[in-house]
Amino acid sequence: LEFSRVLFRSSQSRYAADNRFRDGSTNNFTITRNGDVKVTNFAPFAPSSAYSTTTNGGSAFFDGTGDYLTVSNQTAFSFGTGDFTLETWIYFDAVQGFIGIIDTRASSVSGDQPWVFGLRNSSGMKLELFLSDAARYAGSITINPRCWNHLVISRVSGTLRSCVNGVVDYNASMTSNVNANGTTQSIGRDF
Repeated sequence: LEFSRVLFRSSQSRYAADNRFRDGSTNNFTITRNGDVKVTNFAPFAPSSAYSTTTNGGSAFFDGTGDYLTVSNQTAFSFGTGDFTLETWIYFDAVQGFIGIIDTRASSVSGDQPWVFGLRNSSGMKLELFLSDAARYAGSITINPRCWNHLVISRVSGTLRSCVNGVVDYNASMTSNVNANGTTQSIGRDF
């Protein structure tokens, strides 16, 4: 994928065997496991043959008790006013208050948030991008638990758009700085 800053990959069998997570982008950032997050053979793509991590991929499993991945202090997560895309497949078991998918806070302390890509419970789980200036860009499509969901937030030429399972959910002008401010980025910290 061109222009990928972090291409999170846990699909090769050698990584599944020892729970290693690898950045498949040209940046090759080190991804660090925290807690007991692990590679599993559960993925959004239904195999047409016997399951194989090499062929069918896998996913990260967060059990909700202190599991998360980190990528340390990468300026690649500071997009400024430029174009960017955040994309993931997510499967969650139950509706909860908040699910942080990618989080650039220095810690889990409220109010210390350069930007967060996640789901918030607002009469059902909704996709949102939250910025440190308290701006919240939230969609309106309810994202259901216990099934795979494909989520995308993208800004191109000053227009922010979010999509849930291929359906445009939010579309508006957004020219704010989107910066990580040199913090450690986490994946799945509030899951």
